[in-house]
Amino acid sequence: MAPAKEDTWAFQPIGAPFPDHPIRVPGQQNMYVALWYKYGKPIHGRAWNDNGGVQCSFPYKKAELTTNRELEGHIQILTYKGNFQTLGYWYEWLPLKSRFDDSNDRELVRCGQSTPILITCTDNEKRLGYLDLSTEIAMVGYNKKVEQIAGGATQTCLGIFRNYKPPPNKIVEDDQWEDTKWGNDFPKNVEPVSGEELIA
Repeated sequence: MAPAKEDTWAFQPIGAPFPDHPIRVPGQQNMYVALWYKYGKPIHGRAWNDNGGVQCSFPYKKAELTTNRELEGHIQILTYKGNFQTLGYWYEWLPLKSRFDDSNDRELVRCGQSTPILITCTDNEKRLGYLDLSTEIAMVGYNKKVEQIAGGATQTCLGIFRNYKPPPNKIVEDDQWEDTKWGNDFPKNVEPVSGEELIA
């Protein structure tokens, strides 16, 4: 089998049309893996589709950064166009402690010392932030502030892994939603409700 291909990050100006095939965070209807660089340091955060345009949130020091000015215009969004056969890997969300398993079949998605992590915040909402692998401190931004957890508290949070073995054949338990833009062709792989005919 050919070597697995690299992760694909779509460069997006804030407010620009949302990219195709973004990686959605499990259990979240409109939250996607995002990446931003500050002085060359990678920081993961979250992006969402706001009426077809890119919006985002990143934790930085003690502030949540969200605006074009604060983020200097551009971010990146993780995408997956293809499948295991064409790319040689698939994405799997697992508790972060899985990175210590004795396995060569998967590895953390990371850029430098940053890896995306789904954190349960003090308001009980789950939001995507990042774990600094050099300090084991995780940060997430919301409501213009930054929340941190560290050490053992991070290990049950979900992280995203590249898995190099074929995905299991099992019944899909999650509803699958596809983001589409106004005016695009109607998706061809939809299942009509109760088997009724779709009428456009």
